[in-house]
Amino acid sequence: MGFSRTFHVPFHHPWWWGSGGPAADIVPWQLPCAINDHAYMMDFAKTRFTTMQIRRVSADDSVEPGEQTLSAAGVWPRAQDNYFLGAGQEFLDNRFAFESVYVHSGEYPSVRTRFWKSQGIDPWKEGKFSLLPEYNANLAGLPGMKIVMCGNYVYVSLGATLTWATTAELDFANYVTSANTQPITSITSDGSRVWFACGSDGVFATEAGTTTSVAAATPAALNGIGGLLAYSAGAGTVIPANLPNGPVTYHVSEVDPFGNETAAVSVTVVVASLPINLNWNPDTAANFNVYRGGNLVYTGDVPSFVDDGTVVGTAKGYPTANDTGSTPYPATYIQYAKGHLIGSTGPDLVEILASGAISFIYQSENPSFVFNCGCELPSAIIVAGNSNSLAFIGALQPDTTNVGATLAPPTWASSLPYGETINAIAYNAGSILLGTSLGVRTGTDANSNGVFNINPVIEDPGPVLCVQPWAQYMYFGWSNYAPAEPWALDRPTKGGLGRADLSQYTTAGVPAYASDVMGLERGITTQVVVANGVPYFVTEESGVSTLWTPDGNVVTSGWIEPGWIRYGTLENKITVEVDFQHKPLPVGASVQYQIVGEDEQTVHDIGINTSAGSTTLVDPLDAGLRVGDRFMPIITLVASDDGTQGPTFLSHVTKAMVTTKRQDEILLALVWAEKVRTLGASAKTLNLDCLNELLYLKHLEKTGQVIKLTLGRVELRGYIDQVMQEPTDEVTAQRAWFMGTVTVKIITLSDYPDPFSIV
Repeated sequence: MGFSRTFHVPFHHPWWWGSGGPAADIVPWQLPCAINDHAYMMDFAKTRFTTMQIRRVSADDSVEPGEQTLSAAGVWPRAQDNYFLGAGQEFLDNRFAFESVYVHSGEYPSVRTRFWKSQGIDPWKEGKFSLLPEYNANLAGLPGMKIVMCGNYVYVSLGATLTWATTAELDFANYVTSANTQPITSITSDGSRVWFACGSDGVFATEAGTTTSVAAATPAALNGIGGLLAYSAGAGTVIPANLPNGPVTYHVSEVDPFGNETAAVSVTVVVASLPINLNWNPDTAANFNVYRGGNLVYTGDVPSFVDDGTVVGTAKGYPTANDTGSTPYPATYIQYAKGHLIGSTGPDLVEILASGAISFIYQSENPSFVFNCGCELPSAIIVAGNSNSLAFIGALQPDTTNVGATLAPPTWASSLPYGETINAIAYNAGSILLGTSLGVRTGTDANSNGVFNINPVIEDPGPVLCVQPWAQYMYFGWSNYAPAEPWALDRPTKGGLGRADLSQYTTAGVPAYASDVMGLERGITTQVVVANGVPYFVTEESGVSTLWTPDGNVVTSGWIEPGWIRYGTLENKITVEVDFQHKPLPVGASVQYQIVGEDEQTVHDIGINTSAGSTTLVDPLDAGLRVGDRFMPIITLVASDDGTQGPTFLSHVTKAMVTTKRQDEILLALVWAEKVRTLGASAKTLNLDCLNELLYLKHLEKTGQVIKLTLGRVELRGYIDQVMQEPTDEVTAQRAWFMGTVTVKIITLSDYPDPFSIV
């Protein structure tokens, strides 16, 4: 037979008196405890109050003992001894598990070979980091400074002037003589020659290490049309308003791809109410212009025109001299790739041949489009540019029928999301690096047609205007680097470089990266080249371009933030001690350790080591017993007295004690009998409805509701985890329920009152 009932508690106190009425304050003066104001007599011998254990017993079955083998009962260590996977990891010790577990919450597992941010720090050598080289201003000039490497020479443009120096001296005292007066807008090299584009003045070339130059890009001269014939059609009508009867003179010229025209050839014909047919010999010109008197009435590549007066035309004088072959190609951008010198005036692409002649490749249909960067891939030449918020990345492939002598128009190679534009692109051993308006990203899996995929963007650097490969690394411009955390607003803003390691990837398509060498001042980084592993870069600020080169010293100081340490839990911790190791300190060098608190404002100075020749601290540093749910270390390296070397930092360990909320487990043993004597000299006999009260406690256990537990004069909040009964009598006298002891296991949720707070 099933049992079902709706439970209601029909009374405030579970007891009724053997004689007299209930007391006003039954707890603690007559009974010692109560659950939700249901008072009970305790079995004092069986009742237990125990603080619950907060640390599990650890077990380690790995082959080698390590940090995981240490007891979890004491302080917890967090150590780091590698940094070569670069910056961008905000938390040093997120719990490591399968990545998919954390993707939903946005929390990826940490690796101890990454860090959060740095400045002046070289993290790329495994197991250590040190100070980066110091850079000083070498040259300053007008905005738009360009630089390029050519062998062991560094070429720099200063407005309309080109100067060069050897990498051994970097003394820019050599100037290239050139006929240009317009500023140099683009520069490129094939390793033995340097080409520089000067807008309307054209393109010039100079041999490495010389001071002379020659014009290098003049469109080929056209001969003009031949065999011009004009005659009346046999039938048809004309519009006399535009083509009246009588003599009409036509002028026809050839037009090269850049708008230059040959001298026009003229013919006069008498119109007699019939259309006029014009025909001339075909040629290799890109287009032809036909003028009816002083009006331009036709532009096209077909060597014929029928004039019936339909076209009004545009008033324009016809050319009387051959302007082709004499005007320089007004390039604003040039690049050398795969044996081809590519030029552009904005929307067009040409190949500049060794003879100086121009071979037309492509003209964008968008007149506002501007080509601005490119590189070579194993099987193609990449060209790229933008029109407002839309980028285009194309691939040029040599024409195999002409053994690579000419280039076909670009085909689609890749694309960026709308609104993201491209500024620079480079190739290095299978990877492509793109500097964009959003940051820097890689491209991979380029096929034989030059088509490649793009990977997620690294936004930390902001807009990136230049990229340059060297060995496994790719340098990129990092403008106005200002890691002004709330706790370090006094850090200087600098223009310089970042570096990516294309042999190490932190997530799919995202290489390890970090800030790198910087100038001494703020600035937008526009150019970078690398010579024998040493980068040089250009920044612009307040209308001045500055070339930065190393001075032989290391930076005065540099810092690294390893990331927030949370010890795998969000509970509060108390910092206990810090220890770190480094190679022997040079004279005057130092290592400082600080910790940022959870308020993200306060920086606590933990300690500093200045002992020359030491490799570690004599004793671990006292971490100040500061309380918080997370801590951010800041490690600062300071260079030696002579500035030539700095500390080489190896590892650090920060120890803390977790201070999670403490809970009690209370085993409250209750006397379960129909009649119980109360406490004190005036004890009375109380009667208990054993069955109803047991059902009441089981109801609280089942629903898991928060209860009020009264123990003497102390009130706590908790929940009933378990109700256990130990019967001693088979049945009560009324045969209603078993008697004996009922033990209620209660887990506390509130803290005990402060001492002396109960009166």
